[in-house]
Amino acid sequence: MTECKKVECKEGEILKEGKCEPCPAGQYQLQDQCLPCAAGTFSDKPGSTTCSKCSVGHYSSEGAVKCEECGVGHYQDKSGQAYCETCFPGYFGPAPAASSCVKCQAGFFNLLRDNPRANNVPPVL
Repeated sequence: MTECKKVECKEGEILKEGKCEPCPAGQYQLQDQCLPCAAGTFSDKPGSTTCSKCSVGHYSSEGAVKCEECGVGHYQDKSGQAYCETCFPGYFGPAPAASSCVKCQAGFFNLLRDNPRANNVPPVL
């Protein structure tokens, strides 16, 4: 007589070809499948059951293993976002992973959207 056994996998694992395998990094386990982390979230290790939100100043696309820093001249003031905002003219983003842009001081300007610094106002002739 032959018996059938039910295979129980641990959290973060799914049954694949008769064996339990962890969901890869960038994915999480939901019931009996591995799904990619949504944009704005990440999973940095195999066997995850949830994805974590990106922190302010960072972003990610779907299936991310880690969040990326917003580049100079860009910012993100909310967690869990899929993109970074661009600093407006008159403001600048002085460093990567910024959560806000800095207003140019009086006598300085910034016309370029991706500029990392404010420039002196040219003299008026």
